[in-house]
Amino acid sequence: MDARSVAYLRKLFRNYYERNASRLLLPPDYPAREFAAQLWGAKGYVRHVSFQSRERFEAWVVEKAPRHLYYSSAVYRYPAAQDMDEKGWMGADLIFDIDADHLPRCEGKVVEVEDKEAGVKASFAPSECIPVAAWEAVKLLDVLVYELGFEKNRIRVEFSGHRGFHVTVECRGLDECFESGSEVRRELLNYIRAEALDETLVFAPPVEHQQRGRRRIRIFQLPPRVEDPGVRGRVARIAVRIAARKGIGGVARVFTSKPLEAARLYTRHREDVDALVQEALEEARVEVDPQVTLDVKRLVRIPYSLHGKTGLPVLPLVPEKLDSFQVDASISPFARLEYVRIRALVDTPRVEVLGDIVKLKKGEVYKLPAPIAIYLMAKEVAVLG
Repeated sequence: MDARSVAYLRKLFRNYYERNASRLLLPPDYPAREFAAQLWGAKGYVRHVSFQSRERFEAWVVEKAPRHLYYSSAVYRYPAAQDMDEKGWMGADLIFDIDADHLPRCEGKVVEVEDKEAGVKASFAPSECIPVAAWEAVKLLDVLVYELGFEKNRIRVEFSGHRGFHVTVECRGLDECFESGSEVRRELLNYIRAEALDETLVFAPPVEHQQRGRRRIRIFQLPPRVEDPGVRGRVARIAVRIAARKGIGGVARVFTSKPLEAARLYTRHREDVDALVQEALEEARVEVDPQVTLDVKRLVRIPYSLHGKTGLPVLPLVPEKLDSFQVDASISPFARLEYVRIRALVDTPRVEVLGDIVKLKKGEVYKLPAPIAIYLMAKEVAVLG
């Protein structure tokens, strides 16, 4: 990226942080966290930084106007120590990353743009992939609360600022979670990702029922119920959501009713219920990036910081709003700026950027809405015109 474009983007980011540094969300124990940043025009990272006051942190952010801004998932005795082994690791939050371009249903929809001569390599995921990633986040939240027993107020979910979501479980005070190493977290991942799922255990054993002194009658196997423990309950809750999307909520009562009522409903709607269970089984795996969760010293994007590849903020979200969240120009902090002229560095096919379709020709100059122009410059497929 040329110096003029770098200076322009740095100025935009600095203006944003001058207005919003006080909004950046930090954990209560931030003095024990390492902070890191990548600056505009630099390839490496500024690392091993710590702050004992909120004021110093905000002043540093405004001064640096970083392209990317992080704090550590880990808590350290000496967070500013230059050697990782000298920091004195005490524990870490539980971090999950869901990136749309890594999801099976979206991998084939991501458009890759590469020009070795121009030194450009970028990718664009269509907006239709965001709901796919949001669905994985919804399933993950369900597992964390209803299967693993984490309190809702310990869980944060954020739009990553790019094309996915971050989910954090604040583990401080939960020693088993906070002090767990990579091997424990691997077991947790295997469970969340439904590795080695035995589908035969999803249907309950046959129920025996006795009517007014008559002989006992064995009723066929019942589908799972939302209150069931483990993956059975997960499958039932997923089936209820799928039924709601399809407008067959009445059928979904089989997953929420008591056994005898469930048996009657199952008798009437067996074909539909079996289809829902099968579809839910296929969705039981939660697609998260395993490397992020296994890393107990991970750097985490700070909520309300800007993502340096898009110019979009890392937005905290209410879990109930995940299904309706959209990535478009309205979430850009630069939406009120005037149009910006950019010059394309590469040819691109038709790509979707913040809800609009863009096609660039190398060397051509375009006048675009500021959020889209900034996005393309941050992606390094264009420079200031």
